[in-house]
Amino acid sequence: MKKSLNLILIFLISSSAISQDYQSNIDALKKLIINKELKGDIIEQKFSPVAQEDLAISFVVHDTKRDKSDTYYFNLVDLDKNKIRFFTKKNAVLVEAKTKGDRKFIQYETDGKLGNYVNEINIQAQNIENAREIVNNLKSIAEHAEDTKKQYFDDSGNATAILDFLEKNIKPITINDDQFDQSFTYDKSKNGIVTFSTDNGRSTSVSYHLNFSDIDKNKISLEVKGNALFVEAETKLKKNYVKYSEDGAVKRFVNKVSIRAENIAGGKKLKAALESLKAYADENQKSDYDSELSYKETVKYLIDNIRIVNINDHVFDQSLGVMDKYPQVLSYKLSDGSKDESRTFTFNPIDLNRSKIAFRTKGTQVLINVEAKPKKNFIASLEGDQLDAYKNKFDIIASDIENAKALESAFRNLIKLSGEQSQNILVNGKKDPSSTEMLDFLTKKIGTVNINDDSHEQSFSYDKEKHNLVKLESVNTNDSKSGTQEVNLTDLDGGKIDFQVRGKEIFVEAQVRGGENFVKTTKNGEDGKYLNKLTMRISNIEEARVVTHVLRQLVKQQNGKLSER
Repeated sequence: MKKSLNLILIFLISSSAISQDYQSNIDALKKLIINKELKGDIIEQKFSPVAQEDLAISFVVHDTKRDKSDTYYFNLVDLDKNKIRFFTKKNAVLVEAKTKGDRKFIQYETDGKLGNYVNEINIQAQNIENAREIVNNLKSIAEHAEDTKKQYFDDSGNATAILDFLEKNIKPITINDDQFDQSFTYDKSKNGIVTFSTDNGRSTSVSYHLNFSDIDKNKISLEVKGNALFVEAETKLKKNYVKYSEDGAVKRFVNKVSIRAENIAGGKKLKAALESLKAYADENQKSDYDSELSYKETVKYLIDNIRIVNINDHVFDQSLGVMDKYPQVLSYKLSDGSKDESRTFTFNPIDLNRSKIAFRTKGTQVLINVEAKPKKNFIASLEGDQLDAYKNKFDIIASDIENAKALESAFRNLIKLSGEQSQNILVNGKKDPSSTEMLDFLTKKIGTVNINDDSHEQSFSYDKEKHNLVKLESVNTNDSKSGTQEVNLTDLDGGKIDFQVRGKEIFVEAQVRGGENFVKTTKNGEDGKYLNKLTMRISNIEEARVVTHVLRQLVKQQNGKLSER
């Protein structure tokens, strides 16, 4: 950790710094707080510092009639000087001292058995004047506790100091007759990644695995629950990024980890150490993915890091590859071993929505959402080798949170880089081909479309003398229904040619300018209605992208020639 790191420290007063006035206040309180007789009952009271614990006080109350002893342990730094007062109750005069924020930071024991933590103590005063003196002295030492401070936990800017402290101090805790086993381990190559283990007083072994950089620095707290103390750390935005396991099996992801503390002082030390661990993890977090990688390097990274994932006894065999015919298209395949089925998703990164690439947890899984741009179902989903549907999104399974973070970064960068990639569509190797070259190109591209068991035969032709007259013929081989569409290219609107996905089919549609019904049609050899657009089926997204581009270019060229006349 860099020396510039702001250390987060909890403080207590040093014995050597205790002033003479402070000591005199303590001595005065010892004399002022004495036994009190109430209706023949002797209430024995003893107020004294705890040896070798700065500012720690032990206040013992023994009811001789009931033979009952109550002991309160607290630290003067936790008292609120503005909540120290005296009052009368029937024939008694009581001094009340409460904690700051009414936090239950006073340890309470009855007859040696730990009870619930409380937020106040009550002292039996002899009379009004005795109560006044006790209040004045308590306020004085409470104020002194705030002014004179010492480091409670100091990591010396050293990660090893933080981790060693946590390893030594997160240990088994005993509460009365119950013992709670707990431990702390960390990844030596990535010190911010840690595991807390406990049995919660049961036979089940529980573990919490997380990267402490995911913790909200403002949500590390010391909490009191009955007679138990916990240091709790909650994730940013309450994201479920903490892997929770029982007896080695992943159960779910949660947003919080709780560690038991032995007492208030120990809890404050643990809280301070975890705050320092959080600061260290933030300064040293590093993604496995390097955002400086090129497009091809990023594709390779994704291929290498989307791999088989084992969750308990469940195996997810997954892989990412590049399609041979369309090198710009990626193919993600997932096989679920328990269901003996496989599914494939093919997509072009240029169609993806960068802002929607994000990981999340669901049950025992960490998932990366891969989503296309709004209203663009351009992701082909295949069950086995059969087209199932065109979708807008799908999930990739990450091996853990860190893998998910890296894959998310890689996908986002891939989408950014895909926009910088050359998307030039060439006809006969030319960027600006002639109308004849484009018409011949479309004649070859627009043909039979097979979707699973359905087949549609299509042929595209043009008038050799009048290149602007085109004809599309189609036959559904399943029911032998046929049809034709004829149109003059100069009637089409070059700005309204695009491809659409409907169910399992892809259509390129070219609209007539002004919405006029200038497309002549026939059905089964008979004249049909005139329509306002030319529609053709295409086999897949990439072919549709090419046909759309060339048809736009052709129509704009034809309309340009028309305007020149």
